[in-house]
Amino acid sequence: MAIGGAWVLHLVLSFTISLLLMLSVPPRWFHMRWCKLSYVQWFLLFAFCFDEGAQYWIPSRYFSWLDLAINISGLVIATLLIRLLSRPYLKDGKKDQA
Repeated sequence: MAIGGAWVLHLVLSFTISLLLMLSVPPRWFHMRWCKLSYVQWFLLFAFCFDEGAQYWIPSRYFSWLDLAINISGLVIATLLIRLLSRPYLKDGKKDQA
């Protein structure tokens, strides 16, 4: 018997893909003036939506809103982890100069 199920696979794969892609791009790609999402996050959101939507036309597959929501959850968790790890360390309420 497999551990978890299809939803675990979706969450782990979307988290891993998101995390690895966000770690592999230059930091300047994360700063956009007009939106809180970066280019990488927009790309991943589009890719996850396209991947799930394309299953509608494949006879042996089916579209699932739950799978799409889990994929987006993996992206959100990876984004939060990246932002948490990339925050500048604060010392006494000011940015550390050292």
